[in-house]
Amino acid sequence: MFLMGDVAARFSPAGGLGLNTGLHSVAKLAWKPAAVVHGQAGDGLLDTYGRERLGIVRDIFERCEDNTDEIVAIVDAATSGDCETARAKTECVNLFPTVSPRIANECCRC
Repeated sequence: MFLMGDVAARFSPAGGLGLNTGLHSVAKLAWKPAAVVHGQAGDGLLDTYGRERLGIVRDIFERCEDNTDEIVAIVDAATSGDCETARAKTECVNLFPTVSPRIANECCRC
């Protein structure tokens, strides 16, 4: 049994990394079973999937956590009225160049 996409990992939607991971998993799983079924590869090929994906998924999970932490820090600062900090943090968030400033501006009541 192979798990992929949202069934295999639940990532924060921040950055769209979960979708990218799911698509990559599907691409990997599309050709491996086909190669085994058509006699182009041995059954051992199917065992490589988990090893190949584990490092990638760990890296993406860390990025998702970082993205979420950044967004939460911006929203916390903005909703507490610390507009200067919220706006300063949005300048550091390169993954969300249009979303983060919007969050800071909409949340700040300054």
